[in-house]
Amino acid sequence: MSEPFEHPLQRPANRLLKRVADICFSIFALVTILWWLHLVFVILIRATSPGRAVFRQIRIGRDGCPFICYKYRTMVYAPDELEKPRIMEDSAHRVTWIGRFLRTSNLDELPQFINVLKGDMSVVGPRPHMLGEDELLPEHIPYYRQRLLVIPGITGWAAINGFRGGSDMAHMRCRVDLDVWYIRNWSLWLDLRIAVTTAWRMLTFRAGGQ
Repeated sequence: MSEPFEHPLQRPANRLLKRVADICFSIFALVTILWWLHLVFVILIRATSPGRAVFRQIRIGRDGCPFICYKYRTMVYAPDELEKPRIMEDSAHRVTWIGRFLRTSNLDELPQFINVLKGDMSVVGPRPHMLGEDELLPEHIPYYRQRLLVIPGITGWAAINGFRGGSDMAHMRCRVDLDVWYIRNWSLWLDLRIAVTTAWRMLTFRAGGQ
C-alpha cells in the first residue's frame, strides 16, 4: 500500500459512530421498503430469465480483503454463480430488460444492505472493486490502495459525482481521487449528504448506473 495518511475513520469513536449509523439505516430500509421491493424484483428477474435472482461476486474490501458481495442478477443466468468479471468487460448483449432498469437506477445494489449488516460494507464509502480491477489499477495509479483504508460502500462520493462504474483508466483515476478525498474528509454529515443525494437520484431515475 502507498504512503499512509491520517484520516477521521482512524479514530475508534468515528468508526463506531459510522457502524451504528449503518446498522440503523439498513434495518430501517429493510423493514420499511426493501422486503417487499425484493419480492417484486425476484419475481420479475425470474420471469425474464430462469435462475437465482441474487448472485454473488468476489469484491475487494478494507485492507484488500476479499468478500462475497450480493447483487440482483441483471443478465441472462450463467451457471458460474460466483462470477469474476474483468474491468470493462462487454456483456451488454446478456442484459435483460429488468436488468437494464436495475442497472440504470442502481437498484441492483440493494442486496448489499445484507453486506452492510454483516460488516463487509458500509452504506457510504468507496465502491468495492472486482478482482480484476484490484489487480490492474495499482500498476497505473500508485496511490490506488489508499482507498482500501476504509470499508467499501453501497454508494460514495465518487458515485454521486459521476464516477460509479469503470470505463477507462482516466475515469478510474478520477474515481480513485474522489475516493481518497472522501476518506480524508469523512464526516457523518458528508455520509448523510451522499446517502440523500443517492436516494433522490434513484427516485428520479438519474442515478447514472452502469
